[in-house]
Amino acid sequence: MRPSIKGKILLLTILPLVLGGMALTWFNAINMQSDGQEKIKRFHLQLLADKNNALRLRTQIAFGAIEKFFQDAQPDNIGEQLHQRGEEFHRGIQKYYNLKSKQLNAEELKKAIIDYVKFYRYDDGRGYFWINDLKPRMIMHPIVSRLDGMDLSQYKDPNGVELFNEMVRVVKTQDSGLVRYQWLNSSTDKIEDKISYVFLFKPFNWILGTGEYKSILQAKYQVLAKETIAKLRYGKDGYFWINDYQANMIMHPIKPSLNGKNMAGLKDSQGVYFMQEFVKLAKTKGEGFVNYSWPKPGVEGERPKLSYIKSFEPWAWIIGTGIYIDDIDLLVAKERMAVEKGINRMVYENTGVGFLFCFFLLLLVYVFVNQTLNKPIQQMMCFLEDLTRGKLNIRLDIQTKDELGKMAGALNYFTGNLHRVMQDIQSSAEVLSSASSQLSATTTQIEQTTQGVKGGTQEAAQAMQLTIENISEIAGSISEINENLSHIQGNIALTQKGAEKGSDAILDIDATMQKITTNSEEVIEIMDVINDIINQTKMLSTNAAIEAARAGEFGKGFAVVADEVGKLAESSKGASSKISRTVKSSAHNVEEGARVTKKTEQALNEIMGQIGGIAQQVEKVAQHMVLQNQQMQEMDQASEKIIEISESNVTAMVELSSAMQQVDSTTGELNQMALRLQQHVKRFEL
Repeated sequence: MRPSIKGKILLLTILPLVLGGMALTWFNAINMQSDGQEKIKRFHLQLLADKNNALRLRTQIAFGAIEKFFQDAQPDNIGEQLHQRGEEFHRGIQKYYNLKSKQLNAEELKKAIIDYVKFYRYDDGRGYFWINDLKPRMIMHPIVSRLDGMDLSQYKDPNGVELFNEMVRVVKTQDSGLVRYQWLNSSTDKIEDKISYVFLFKPFNWILGTGEYKSILQAKYQVLAKETIAKLRYGKDGYFWINDYQANMIMHPIKPSLNGKNMAGLKDSQGVYFMQEFVKLAKTKGEGFVNYSWPKPGVEGERPKLSYIKSFEPWAWIIGTGIYIDDIDLLVAKERMAVEKGINRMVYENTGVGFLFCFFLLLLVYVFVNQTLNKPIQQMMCFLEDLTRGKLNIRLDIQTKDELGKMAGALNYFTGNLHRVMQDIQSSAEVLSSASSQLSATTTQIEQTTQGVKGGTQEAAQAMQLTIENISEIAGSISEINENLSHIQGNIALTQKGAEKGSDAILDIDATMQKITTNSEEVIEIMDVINDIINQTKMLSTNAAIEAARAGEFGKGFAVVADEVGKLAESSKGASSKISRTVKSSAHNVEEGARVTKKTEQALNEIMGQIGGIAQQVEKVAQHMVLQNQQMQEMDQASEKIIEISESNVTAMVELSSAMQQVDSTTGELNQMALRLQQHVKRFEL
């Protein structure tokens, strides 16, 4: 069985996805393994770095303590300590002098002071004071008694320093001070550097002094340094040791039995001579780390250990400390297990997610291929199969914008055109069949009709002769109508002139009305003035009556006159009121007359407009009558031509009858062709 297009497309789509997913999963697994190893390596290095930093910092603390002791052993610091001790002794002997000076005479007091100094000791009996004077002459030396009484002014040390003259100079200039020189050390029986502090004992002008050998002070501070370092601890079992550049153990706090032994041949189970490595690092780099194995307390056998050493060159010491790093291996192992577990989990998760992604992607691809490729192709196959069976009334329902959509559109367009063509052919065949039948019947009818037309044409020619005679009579009637229209136009012109004169008269009447209205308004104004005069006259008569009443008998005649004037004013006011009402009534009537005149003028204007319209219509009728007369003449000429044509139509009818017989024969053949065409078209479903 050959694979379908759907299967090929799915195979070409799925296979790369599956292979790509597998390759991506494998690549991610490799990368995660590499990242995991790198993470473990960084974790291991970080643990070591933390250990290294811790060792370095802790060693620096011990190193700082040794530096402090070394600084204390320096001459300047030693001199300060001697100064403090000398001043303390100075205060003590001064008190003793003050006490004994009240009990003893001068010689006894000197002897008491000498004895006090001679037997005075400090630092477990190693420290002492001596006395010499300003000459200088030794008065008392508690250790080297042979110097007592000797003149020391010419005494020099191996370096040529006149130490006793220097002591005299110091106390004379500043009462006390330090003097550096070399002197025999009775403990080692060697000439060694020494520092002395001297001060002036003023009661006897004696110089009292004490000193210390530099080697003794340095050894003292080295002992203090070793004791201090031996006590330093950190963590559960952290400690420091000290060895020299010959791999001799100077101090080991855990195994004191190693102190003083040479450790150069000491090696661990792996064959590492770690003490030699310590010395090599100290000499070349001054500090560094060494990995080796060493027994761990509470555990059998050796365990890996990391030590950090740093050299202290002034004393030729190597200070070191170390920590067991077997816990690093355990931590790294745990970290490796955690990382591997995480990697495996991530690989499984990524693989699962990848398979799920591929599954859903494959599902989407399947749906996509089925919907966008397979389904349209299946539709096209069914469509083409139906098309081969003659079904032209079907369409492809594919709406995509890709090539399949364009192909479906093209097939639909082709099928639609083919459907329309077949419908046209079917319609044409039906029409042709029907037309051939009708044409056959029509030819028979035409042949019959031609015979009738032939006779009718002859009768028409006779009728046209009568029509020509009637047209001549109508032309005479139209001429009479034209003459009557001319008379009507004359009368209309006279009517228009009369209407214009009436309009002018109306205008004159309207002007007269306006004048009457103006005069009436003036009369009303005059009457208003008369009314004012009458009112004033009444007021005067009233005032006159009042004055006559005041005059008594002398004003009676004047009162009669005033009363008559009042009556006359009252009657004048009545007459004036009547005149005003009459004038106002006349003005109102004039206004009504003006409105009527306006309406009459408008009516005349409308009549004139209508008369003008009638005149225009009469003129148009006259023009139409002229045209009608011309058309009658043309109809007369046309009728004569129709008679000639009718005579030629009779001849044509004879020829048409012969042609119809030939058409009838051809129509039979067309009918047979239409029947065959219909049979072919019926094979298609339209």
